[in-house]
Amino acid sequence: MNDRARRFSLRQGIEAEPEQPILEDAPKRLRFFVLQFLKNNFYDHVAVELVARVLCQPALLTSNLRNPDVWANIQPRIDQCEWWEIYNLLEGIYVELPSMSSGTQPHFVESLNRVLSEESIAWKMDAQGHLQRLLPAPIQAEIEILFQELQAPKWSTALDHFKTARAAYNARPRRDR
Repeated sequence: MNDRARRFSLRQGIEAEPEQPILEDAPKRLRFFVLQFLKNNFYDHVAVELVARVLCQPALLTSNLRNPDVWANIQPRIDQCEWWEIYNLLEGIYVELPSMSSGTQPHFVESLNRVLSEESIAWKMDAQGHLQRLLPAPIQAEIEILFQELQAPKWSTALDHFKTARAAYNARPRRDR
């Protein structure tokens, strides 16, 4: 990321950049992105149902919320939930987005991936709406070369093992092998 794209606080050394990519956290800015995206692209009742379902918060569905209260009730739940629940919610937003006329899945994926990158989060959403762990660029290049070589029929068993290992690496919690 070029220096102009970074926040003032990062450029001035006020806010520390993580030394390692973030794997098991949902920083404040990601949580804010979720809330803002829901508010700008979803009808209130759909957002409430989605957050209630994904975060398993039935109290959201049973309370009689007036329009201004909707976001005041959703926001603390997003702020206080576990990090992995935010990622579940991101995938849920992707699935639910086609029913909303205000946003598109490719726009959501692009916006989300920009936020993930800016916050040094080692996850990326693919075009199918699944979050996948990122690898460092040199390792990713080697894997792509390996994957191309394994396409030959004589390596089909090795390709199957490779796909299984990749799925285990991307799983949360990770399945070490």
